[in-house]
Amino acid sequence: MITRKITGLIVLVILWHTVSAQQQSSIVILHYTKADGVWLRWAPVEPTAWQLGNKYGYTIERFTLLPNGDMVPGSQVMLTTSPLKPATEAEFDKLSETSDEAAVLQELLYGKEFNSNFSANDLGAILSKKNELENRFGIALLMCDLSLEAAKAGALFFKDVTAEKGRRYIYRIKIATETVALQPGVIVINTMDQKVMPALKDLKAQFGNKKVTLSWSTLMHKGVYSAYYIERSTDGKTFKKLTDLPYVHMSEKIETETAFYVDSLDINQKTYYYRINGISPFAEIGPYSNIVSGEGKDDLTGLLIIREGKVLEQRKVKVAWEFPPSIEKQIVGFYVSSAPKHDGPYTDLNKKPLAKTIREYTQETPYNNTYYTLRAVDKNGVEVARSFPYLVQIADETPPAIPVGLTGSMDKTGIASLTWTANTDKDLLGYRVFRSNSLKEEFVEVTKFILNKPSFVDTVNIKVLNKKIYYSIVAVDKNYNPSEYTAPILLMRPDIIAPAAPVLTRTEVIKDTIALAWINSASDDVAKYEMTKIEKDEKLSRVMLTWYPSAPLTTYKDISITPGKTYQYIITAYDISGNKSSTKSREVYFEPGFRKAVTGIEDSVDRQNKEIILQWKNDQPAVKCIIYRKVNDGSIKILATLDGNVESFVDTMISPNNTYIYKIQSIYSKGVRAMISGEIKITY
Repeated sequence: MITRKITGLIVLVILWHTVSAQQQSSIVILHYTKADGVWLRWAPVEPTAWQLGNKYGYTIERFTLLPNGDMVPGSQVMLTTSPLKPATEAEFDKLSETSDEAAVLQELLYGKEFNSNFSANDLGAILSKKNELENRFGIALLMCDLSLEAAKAGALFFKDVTAEKGRRYIYRIKIATETVALQPGVIVINTMDQKVMPALKDLKAQFGNKKVTLSWSTLMHKGVYSAYYIERSTDGKTFKKLTDLPYVHMSEKIETETAFYVDSLDINQKTYYYRINGISPFAEIGPYSNIVSGEGKDDLTGLLIIREGKVLEQRKVKVAWEFPPSIEKQIVGFYVSSAPKHDGPYTDLNKKPLAKTIREYTQETPYNNTYYTLRAVDKNGVEVARSFPYLVQIADETPPAIPVGLTGSMDKTGIASLTWTANTDKDLLGYRVFRSNSLKEEFVEVTKFILNKPSFVDTVNIKVLNKKIYYSIVAVDKNYNPSEYTAPILLMRPDIIAPAAPVLTRTEVIKDTIALAWINSASDDVAKYEMTKIEKDEKLSRVMLTWYPSAPLTTYKDISITPGKTYQYIITAYDISGNKSSTKSREVYFEPGFRKAVTGIEDSVDRQNKEIILQWKNDQPAVKCIIYRKVNDGSIKILATLDGNVESFVDTMISPNNTYIYKIQSIYSKGVRAMISGEIKITY
């Protein structure tokens, strides 16, 4: 009985040529356009659909298409007057007399099923029942592939003899039941397309010890051939089938594109010939493939042995080996190969095979450690035996050259990247990298293993005061001889440490200035200093002073200040990497107790209304204003006291032929007074 896995693959064999639209259907369809009509072969995609088709039968409809792809109106034709169903048992009895495939199909359709009695709770029996159905389904489809009579009897074949040449049709095949929702199979056919049975031209054979493995591509024949006959000959003329039943390509990988078949040989050193031909799902036999031939080969594993690898003068090595003379007739000679590593790659040292009677070979090796292997080949150049690798070592005390071209760089995160020119030493193994924080200290290796390329990336601690780090490289050969150290290169760690902050020693008001004094940063990498002034009331800040270590500054007097305002000062030190640190002064309130006299004083005389008009500008909002007046040579007295932010005054208490002198004084909040303005003299 075919296993469940094989059954599924047999199903796939018949469905290779299905289009994507059919993959969602319950039926897939293949076709041939023949002189006597259109041949249709179909298959349900699941065992349960097959059971329904056997029970209810299949209906076939045809639609005619116009050249532009539109359907001809009223062209629908029901080709089956009644659903196609499998032949009856009596009809199968008659067919079975001449067709083994029909006999097998009859048993699958009408034979007694195994495990028919089981409990609903018997999981093993349920799975067995399911597997049996799948096996019956797969074998039934295979029988229909191998025999057109079986396909007709199984209701899986139909010939449309009414199809006209030069037409395009749509065929729709469905299971004749409405109780289960099943998608019909649909295919578009052009009757002008004539399918030709292609020949298999890529049959290959690989001969071994009393066996041969045949292989051929199935990629170009999917949906064309579902099985193959394999034939063998001992003279290249008379061929016989290896089995009565054809070979069905089966693989666990559905997408496989190559079929394989292994045949046993009676004896080795005898020529056998093979050819194959395919069987279509319409049971048609295709043309023969190309013929392949060859001989079985004795298993010579372990018979080719390297016994000695002797070092001669001037780096010459003599390799000697053993091989039984009794089986020399099976080979034409030997290839000697060498490599600097055990796992290769190995290079053949002789272009043509050494004579099969030779047992030694001498070579001048470029390596201090050389691995040798031997291969025995037959008349076709095919390897029939191989030795194990054999190591020959030449004493080496010569160190490799000192690496050159060492360069490096370090980014802001402390990643150091080193590169240098690759050594040309033939026996070079690799490189080692060393580093130190000082030329006075010992260099320490930072590579955990020998590098095989001329570059290295290192990560260093940058949160240290020492900014310098040195690197040096050593080359190592395959005998672990080290070269001298390269000249060290210097890399600078990125500077992420801010300089020491300046220290403010004095911030005080002296008369109409604010005086500051400070001590500059103690760090030696300071690049510049800045003083920033903050006007707290207006919430403004600006850099008002910049100086450099080459011209140090330690004091400053700020005269651009306004009474009644609060100020603060920040001194910032910047190093060459842009790191900075700052010190901030206390807040300073500048209040000398007086303000400047009012400005912008203007006066005018209105003789018609007998008025003297005064106007001025307060330096800031006032809370009160005092007007002083002197008439002629009299003493100056307070004429009026005005509340609020007053900026004008009208004097109506005047008389002609008098001289009036005025002074103005503004009073601000907190009792702060402006200076009394100068005299304003008016003759009326």
